[in-house]
Amino acid sequence: MRGRGGVLRCLLVAWLLGVELAGLPVAAESGWESVANLPSSGRRYLAAVSDSDGRIYVIGGYAGSNLDTVQRYDPETNSWSTIASLNVARRSPVAARGGDGQIYVIGGYSSTELDSVEVYDPTENTWTLLTTTMSTARANAAVATGKDGRIYVFGGRSAGTPVATAEVFDPVGRTWESIEPMPRARWGAAAAMAPDGRIYVIGGADASNKPISFVDIYDPATDEWKQGPALPSGRREMGAVTGADGRIYVIGGYDGNATNTVLMLDPRGGIWEAGAPLKQARYAMGVTITPAGVIYAVGGYNTSTVSSTERFVTVPVGDRTPPVTTAELDGPVGTNDWFTGPVTVTLRARDEQSEVQGIHFRIDGDEWQDYVEPFAIEDDGVHELEFFATDTAGNAEQPQLREVRIDGTPPRIDGAPDRPPNANGWYREPVDIVFTCDDDTSGLDEDACPSPVTLSEEGRDQSARGEVVDRAGNRAEVTVDGINIDRTPPTIAAALQGPDGAPIEPNAAGWFSQPVTMVFTCADALSGVHECSESTVLTDGAGQRVEGIATDRAGNTARAVVEDINVDTVPPTVTFAFQDMDGQPVEPRDGWYPEPLRIVFTCSDEGSGVRACPANRTLGAGVGQRVHDVAEDHAGNQTPVEIDGINVAGPAPSITYALVDAAGQPLPESPSGWYDRPVTVRFICSGGTGMIVTCGPDVTLGEGADHVVTGVAVDEAGKRTEITVRPVHVDLTPPSIDCELPDQEWSNDNRTVTCTARDDGAGLANPEDASFTLRTDVPAGEERVAAPTDTRQVCDLVGHCKQAGPYTFGVDRKAPEITATATVGGAPYTPGTWVSQPVTVAFTCVDEGAGLATGSPPAPATLEDDGGGQSVTGTCVDRVGNQASRVVDGINIDRTAPVTTAAVAGPPGDAGWYRGTATVTLTATDAGSGVAGTQYQIDGGAPEFYQQPLAIDTEGTIRLTVWSSDVAGNIETAQTIEVRIDLSPPVVSCEEPDGWHEGATVACTAVDTVSGLRDPEDAQFTLTPIPQGMQVASTAGDRTRTVCDVAGNCTVAGPVSLPVDTAAPEIQIVAPAGTYLLNQKVTAEYACADGGSGVASCQGPVPAGAPIDTSRVGSHTFRVDARDAAGNTASQAVTYQVRYGVEQTGQLGLGPLVWVRLRLVDADGVNHSAAAHRLRVTGLTTEDGAAHPRPLVRLVYVGRQRQGGEYLAMVSTWGLPPGTHTLWFTVDDDPAPYAVALRTGRLGWIWPWGRW
Repeated sequence: MRGRGGVLRCLLVAWLLGVELAGLPVAAESGWESVANLPSSGRRYLAAVSDSDGRIYVIGGYAGSNLDTVQRYDPETNSWSTIASLNVARRSPVAARGGDGQIYVIGGYSSTELDSVEVYDPTENTWTLLTTTMSTARANAAVATGKDGRIYVFGGRSAGTPVATAEVFDPVGRTWESIEPMPRARWGAAAAMAPDGRIYVIGGADASNKPISFVDIYDPATDEWKQGPALPSGRREMGAVTGADGRIYVIGGYDGNATNTVLMLDPRGGIWEAGAPLKQARYAMGVTITPAGVIYAVGGYNTSTVSSTERFVTVPVGDRTPPVTTAELDGPVGTNDWFTGPVTVTLRARDEQSEVQGIHFRIDGDEWQDYVEPFAIEDDGVHELEFFATDTAGNAEQPQLREVRIDGTPPRIDGAPDRPPNANGWYREPVDIVFTCDDDTSGLDEDACPSPVTLSEEGRDQSARGEVVDRAGNRAEVTVDGINIDRTPPTIAAALQGPDGAPIEPNAAGWFSQPVTMVFTCADALSGVHECSESTVLTDGAGQRVEGIATDRAGNTARAVVEDINVDTVPPTVTFAFQDMDGQPVEPRDGWYPEPLRIVFTCSDEGSGVRACPANRTLGAGVGQRVHDVAEDHAGNQTPVEIDGINVAGPAPSITYALVDAAGQPLPESPSGWYDRPVTVRFICSGGTGMIVTCGPDVTLGEGADHVVTGVAVDEAGKRTEITVRPVHVDLTPPSIDCELPDQEWSNDNRTVTCTARDDGAGLANPEDASFTLRTDVPAGEERVAAPTDTRQVCDLVGHCKQAGPYTFGVDRKAPEITATATVGGAPYTPGTWVSQPVTVAFTCVDEGAGLATGSPPAPATLEDDGGGQSVTGTCVDRVGNQASRVVDGINIDRTAPVTTAAVAGPPGDAGWYRGTATVTLTATDAGSGVAGTQYQIDGGAPEFYQQPLAIDTEGTIRLTVWSSDVAGNIETAQTIEVRIDLSPPVVSCEEPDGWHEGATVACTAVDTVSGLRDPEDAQFTLTPIPQGMQVASTAGDRTRTVCDVAGNCTVAGPVSLPVDTAAPEIQIVAPAGTYLLNQKVTAEYACADGGSGVASCQGPVPAGAPIDTSRVGSHTFRVDARDAAGNTASQAVTYQVRYGVEQTGQLGLGPLVWVRLRLVDADGVNHSAAAHRLRVTGLTTEDGAAHPRPLVRLVYVGRQRQGGEYLAMVSTWGLPPGTHTLWFTVDDDPAPYAVALRTGRLGWIWPWGRW
């Protein structure tokens, strides 16, 4: 349905369906109708469910074993198909279509009761096993889908026992929730939802498997149960659905036997009535109902498994009132009837009599859509939402229009100052903030945008905020910040500082005595200082002036000036002179002036002038006299005067000495002039001028001869006296002994030490002590770790003595011990034997004296080279050169395996093959220990020892494996020799002539199972035969062919001969041809002919002269296949059409409408009209052949039953002239149009004809 024309059609149909047509009831009951059987032999304990398109699914069940198969029935084609299997095979499950439109299979029995759920995806054709499960595993339960789209599961068997528990599944959240249990435990019950939303749980069986008649009613709104009208008798394993007429149907089941009875209950009346019975009694079957109100009963069990399918049509009764649809808009609410975000639209339709069939909607004049679930309108703008509903009685609601206004986008607002700031981001004057606003959807009121905001106060980072609200209530705001205003100049202060940075003031005379720094301090409390004059340093000068300038970041300025600054940093100059009393200059002699001495001072200053100068001084005799004073100028600069160390006049001092020991006692005079202890020369001084400043110094004499000491006496005036002491000799040290020790700790002989002695003082007492030797005494063949030498005492003339020796040495006069060990692979080796591995000889050395030298014991020697009588010598050496040796000989090594060669002799063929017996001779050699033996294997058989040449006469490739071993145990790597023998030529087979042949050649095959065919093309080839007779002349060709194998054996194929027929038979089809009516009697007429070998077969769908198939409407293909005796084939096919006949039963004109009644009939006039057929109007042509530009037509089915009724074409006569016109329509998928005539009079009024 497109555009507003589609809405008008819907309104017209709704009005037309409200008119009672000649007393025909809108709904009636019919009997059960058989449709296509299940594809298999049937199943029981299955589940059945319908999808939203009216297709039927049968799921799981039992047929000798639990099933995972799922099959789907299509009512339009009356055929079954197999779809994807379940993940878990299960019997006695339940199945339902959830509110989300998807199919769910729940619970059942596998090896035990199941709690699992699977959901079917028709787009992917897959079942998904959900992770969420029921709280109770159960089979044989009851199931119903509620008005809320949730799936309710009741009772069943768990662990083999009936249960009363119930739970509900939410397909949206895919969660389970327990609900109030049933009043009684039961299994095998059935459930159906009544039009008021309550769920009836019907019948079933108790723990003893006895059928029960109880009916319990569950109200999902209150989660409560109440008792309903009981069944006339108990039954279990039946089906229950709610028909399009609002009645609850209970179908089949078990009441002690399988039953075909059907019960009906009008929930408003509460009385069970008998309905049309099933054609076949059954229980444990699948029962479901389609959205169109068609009940299906599938499979089940009677005395055996049932495979049949039956259906029953239920229709609404007496409903002429269209449903009422309400629209609920959910979204963020703004102002002025606007939403400020996406709006979720929920459409709900209510029908008081029949059920709502569907809700339809469109947005902004787009195509009409079926309403399935709440949908969202997200785009900003003003949208037109149109919607209406239809019920199962065919009533259509007049479309409603609802305006949905969405503005989810805030308005735009921008703000900016009326002028930019300076380069530093500051203003010196007030600033206006100006705002601009707009909105693309709901728009803005005239005064919505804020007025300019003036910022005049000083401050940093000031801001102005503007807000705008659009007509939908969306708000937007902007803050213009970072506005800096400074209208106040900065401050500047000048200060004088000294070199240390501290404040400074001039003295009382107005002078500074050090450099002055003029420091400017600038401050700005708001924008901050941008520029401030740098400090200025003032040096010497009078009346100086300095000016400073400060500028802040906003551009404001300030100044500071300081004048009359006086600076004198240079102290006065002071000079002095030494004079005698007559005023003559004098100079010191040896640092001493004559007495008395006069000092005269002179001062000057070029800056502020001299304020004070030191007075002159006169000094008398004395040592180290001092004069201190200060000169100062008017700026306060001072020059200190410091004269130190002034000395005057004095006579020379006297000096004597004495010799004393360390204790200060006088020493007696030594006759030899030598002293055996230290001697101190002590000096005594007196007299002189002033104090004695130097006396001696005292000297202590140590080791040595001919000591001479001089002493000096010096007074304060520098006068000095010297004295010299006679030679003194001192010997404090005993004689020294120097022994030359060997440079090795150990020796292989006794050690001798050579010594010398001397005394550099008084001399040796015994001259023979000047040179002597010391020696150890160790016998030959022995060893000592510390052998001592002898000793000797040496003295000097003053009695000092010293001992030489003893010295100890390691003396080793004994050779080390050596042993040898030979091994092979870690095991001991016996010399003289042959081995096939390296031999290792290891040596062990022991020396308890000097110890082993580096390299002893020698490293193990490994002999790896082949050879006999080999030997290894090892030597051990100790650290002093003693040595011992050991020889290991008689070592025999053979590490090389023997070599075996094979020579093959026999009648040669091609490509290395032999065409007769082959003889193999084996020869083995070994250059070391000698060959021990040769072995061989034939084709992996048992090993055998080679004794003589081998004769091989077996056909095929013989694999001979050979190897040898030697005395040392080496085994040769086995080598394989292929001996290929082919004694037989290829085998060639050509087909035998067996009558007529369809080709001009004979097919041959060749095979050689040994060496193979030399030419692969010889495997299959053809020979041109010598014809015996032919329909088509053959051409000359090869009569024979030589076929050889790889070994050179050859076979000749041919020649052959046979009859030939290469022409296909001919086919002629006379009937069928063209178009026939449904069920029209038409016989097939066709024939086949062959002029060669003759017709062997001629076959069509039916024999010639038999009726063709006209039982189905549509396009049919009739194909005939022929074969002659030679095997040539031919096929020919023709297409014919089967169509309904159209019987026009009447017409009624009423004002602007014409109603045409018609039927679809077959060739015998049997009515085939049915609600299941889809009739679509394709056009309307007027009497003059012109096409009506926009025909307004509705073509509907009416009748007491779903089949056998008739069709009513309701045609608007607007724009049609009086006359006879043609209405064109199609049926189902047949594109060829059908036609009926309709007549119109003036203004569309005509008299009816036909039966009304």
